[in-house]
Amino acid sequence: SMEDIRRLSTEVVNTVLQTAGDEVKVILQHRDSTVGEDKTPSSINDVESPNDTEIIAAAQDEEVESGRKGVVDHLLPLEEICLADIPEEESLQTFSNISSENVTTSIAMKDIPVGSKHSIDRIEVMDEIDFDTQCGFGPFKPQCIQSYATANVYVILYSIIGILHGSYYTYLVGVLTTLEKRFEFKSKTSGFIMMLDELTPLFLGVLVGHFGGRAHRPRLLSFGMFLSAFCCFASALPYFLYGTATHLSSIGSVHNNTSTEMCNGDVRMEHCDEDDRPPTLTAILLLMLGSFLKGFGNLAYYAIGLAYLDDNAKKRNTPLYFAVAFALRLLGPMVGFLMSSAFLKYYENPFETPDFGPDDPRWIGGWWMGFVLQGFLLLIFAGPMALFPRRLPDHLLHEIEHNTNSMFDGLGDSLKRLARNPLYMLIGLNAVFTVYGNFGYYIMLPKYMENQFRLSASSASLFAGPPGIAALMCSCIIGGYLIWKFKPTAKFLSGGLVTLELISTIGYLILMIPGCEKIEMTHFGFGEEGLILDDVCNLNCSCSTVSFTPVCGSDGKSYFSPCYAGCSSQKDQSFYNCSCISEVVTKGMCSSENCWSQALAYIVTLPVLQFIVNILRVAYTMIMLRSIKPEDKNIALGVFETVLSTVAFIPFPVLYGALVDSACLVWEKSCGETGNCWFYDIQKFNYLMHGGSAFFCALSTLNLVAIFFLVDRIKDLYKDEEDETENSRRGKT
Repeated sequence: SMEDIRRLSTEVVNTVLQTAGDEVKVILQHRDSTVGEDKTPSSINDVESPNDTEIIAAAQDEEVESGRKGVVDHLLPLEEICLADIPEEESLQTFSNISSENVTTSIAMKDIPVGSKHSIDRIEVMDEIDFDTQCGFGPFKPQCIQSYATANVYVILYSIIGILHGSYYTYLVGVLTTLEKRFEFKSKTSGFIMMLDELTPLFLGVLVGHFGGRAHRPRLLSFGMFLSAFCCFASALPYFLYGTATHLSSIGSVHNNTSTEMCNGDVRMEHCDEDDRPPTLTAILLLMLGSFLKGFGNLAYYAIGLAYLDDNAKKRNTPLYFAVAFALRLLGPMVGFLMSSAFLKYYENPFETPDFGPDDPRWIGGWWMGFVLQGFLLLIFAGPMALFPRRLPDHLLHEIEHNTNSMFDGLGDSLKRLARNPLYMLIGLNAVFTVYGNFGYYIMLPKYMENQFRLSASSASLFAGPPGIAALMCSCIIGGYLIWKFKPTAKFLSGGLVTLELISTIGYLILMIPGCEKIEMTHFGFGEEGLILDDVCNLNCSCSTVSFTPVCGSDGKSYFSPCYAGCSSQKDQSFYNCSCISEVVTKGMCSSENCWSQALAYIVTLPVLQFIVNILRVAYTMIMLRSIKPEDKNIALGVFETVLSTVAFIPFPVLYGALVDSACLVWEKSCGETGNCWFYDIQKFNYLMHGGSAFFCALSTLNLVAIFFLVDRIKDLYKDEEDETENSRRGKT
């Protein structure tokens, strides 16, 4: 309180002045006594008079006052030490911590040489911060691991964790159809499971960003990875609870979709009662829990891990660090697909060998094995992350400022500063356009290539994934190296981003050009849900759209199935006695001869385009991080994740799914319900997918133009805060 401060100040000053005054009086008395012994009055003038006594007393009082003034002068450095570089509102709180020991120490250091005093100050600061810059956990801080507290080691570990963490999503995508069959839930339930990982940033993004800046960030990141490991184990737990699937082993050949539906032939019967079985609710809840926890891992990885890297690395080196981290992170999706492909070749119970193989619809692959492997690997690498210090050496200033605040102190002010920062707001809006323009395209790309270029599902995934990922990796590394090497200004980089986004817009329009000759499915009009396949020639055939088995007539027309062509007999790959066509039909779509050349042109163009437009991917992140105050960095990344989840990552799959579904001509129908799309209007599909991406990229281009005019606020992308502080101090001195 003010009273305590006033009392403490009075006691300290009075004590010091009283002591000084007593010393002065003793000195004066000693001098007077000496003078009295040495001098004897030689004349009448040497005899003291009453006036002389008054003059001597006044002189003594003046010397005492002079002594007090000297002591006060000694106290001036105390004020400089306590109040220098402290904001006005914090000076009172700082002064309340002053004790008599501080005063004594400050006065004592008055006479220490400047060089020695600076060394002592440095030693005191080092003693204070050594604990926060040492590797270890609690009392476990062995000297042999201290040399690993470097940005290089952190980037390596951060990248490995990124690969493992990024592989979860694509692995789940790869085994999702197996999970649907194993636990009997529908695709809309699968979509909800996939969406849950975006709900975590929605609810926790701001809080994690705020408290993450005040907590031990490596340990918080490690905690997020431990939760991700737990999410992997939770996703695999249904196997250990329910064991191997048994409900599919009794399915006979009537469900083995090897026979072809013929007109008036043996039509496969629909067992709709199987769809009425209640799903395994516990398994669904565990998968949802795993997805939700994985969302916290995402948040920790980006909002906490990225900010820690930026704060603890030299700004001139961050382009290279970001390039390595982003490039290796892209390996995660590729690893996830490869893992799902490998483990699904094994049976769900590896110690059993069923009498049917992976091509049989009753086959349930080892979907749980990859989750267990990912969980153990995350545990292995999450542990060392927790050993990193709160701050790496030589990067200390704003962390100290962060941790002196209370838990909620400054949250409102930080949010206000972000809301009033037009550059940050524009960068966030641009990220939303980027998600809609690029992510929506990539999730629909395998489906498009499969339908446009007549590729198998495995081939479409192969050509849509690895070439693009390889191009992105090379682009990030080369671009980051060039930025690190030449250190272009923020203005130059923002102008380059505008140019590249314009190239991306044009590139999507160019990708509309490669395409195969449009296949016309034989139909007899259009209905509310697409093509009408029934006609007089096949009306009595009782055909269904449960299975898509296209055939090609000798007239070059394609039919949905031999049944819809009115065929009643089959020999090898040919069908005869067709009522809708007078000649023989063969299995498969009527394909164009030069279709592969068109596919090859698309497959080559896409990675080249991805390499070009992502060459400044690192610069985008750097500009975002430099557009905000260092103390707002963590909460800014948390808000960034929250906004992206709310307005981009959650709705964009629904938007692009609706666009693609609008191009469907023939739907799968069974048991009165509509399933997946069998046949698309590929030209409409082409225009909607590429045109939609080009539209959002055009909006992103306009947004980047606005950023270009505001980016002058960033003076230097590569200067460290510590360097700026040191330069300002030198300027003052």
